[in-house]
Amino acid sequence: MAVNNFEESPNPVLASTEYLVKDPEHVKIDDDAIVRVASQYASERLVIPDWRGPMFPEADNEDAARFLIVGNSINFCYNNLATNQKFATEGFGEGSRPMAGAFGMWTCLNRALQAGTPILDPDYLADLSVKEAAKIFKGNMRLPMLNERVVILNALGDYVSGVYSGDFFEMVALSDGRLYNCGKGFVERLTQIESFDDSYPVDGRNEAQRPIFDKRAQLAAGMIAGRFQNSSLVRFSDVDLLTVFADYEVPKGLRAEGIISYSSSLAEKVDSAVPIEEGSREELEIRASTVHAAYRLAQAINALRGPADQVNALHIDYRIFMAGKTNKDAKHHLTKTIRY
Repeated sequence: MAVNNFEESPNPVLASTEYLVKDPEHVKIDDDAIVRVASQYASERLVIPDWRGPMFPEADNEDAARFLIVGNSINFCYNNLATNQKFATEGFGEGSRPMAGAFGMWTCLNRALQAGTPILDPDYLADLSVKEAAKIFKGNMRLPMLNERVVILNALGDYVSGVYSGDFFEMVALSDGRLYNCGKGFVERLTQIESFDDSYPVDGRNEAQRPIFDKRAQLAAGMIAGRFQNSSLVRFSDVDLLTVFADYEVPKGLRAEGIISYSSSLAEKVDSAVPIEEGSREELEIRASTVHAAYRLAQAINALRGPADQVNALHIDYRIFMAGKTNKDAKHHLTKTIRY
């Protein structure tokens, strides 16, 4: 299956990471497996998640969008890399099951919001202390990288107070229904915030050639688009430009489906829960292969479907995520990072 030329896309992810999948050292994409899986998925009802449930605000209003922006600023790394234990917290309601990983973080945020903690106020976030954050994110253990999360929330609060008149929703409103718009789209606005900048200065490449993934910025956009897919409050006209979100779970799902495979040395690290260094060739290839394999999978599915039944990265991300979750033997890699 030919790899497309991505240079004209306003989303830089595919073009900037293409070199990592052309001559891979550690991760290979199996195009025959893509054809096989596409044939299966093409007959399924693929959906875009709407991000509802007790861990998210109930109303479809501006606060729901604000909540998704704040949460995605700290939506990364839920495993203690020393013990491989995952953060979890009590669910809502008597007898509810614990919520782990990202859903645990979202649960803590929503619990704080319902208790009246002003987590959507940039001024509050700018002054948030580690001690107060530890109370918000109470669970089975200290939330990994809590100090780093507080630094991010402090900086985010300062930035939004100064640039967006103290209102997270203004980022959405000023984007004029676009994710990419010559620097003024919603994703582009988010990536101007330091903590949302998901790019790597590696391999001796200059600033214009650095690989870019923009996981959390794209995820914030994707979650807002999914949440408001049946509402007129927020509409993005260019959602199809998004890639899947290069994290831990999507490559796990792609590997479980046989679409990507690892070298023996990388497979041993992943399967043995040995942390992989951030920015290493191994990590970059995992992330690059994730976005490119998922892109090819979407293209293959769309070739089998009619024009009114096409899919985009939001459909693929959720379906592959579920493929990894339902495979009890699947393992995801571990990397200490704020990027995802």
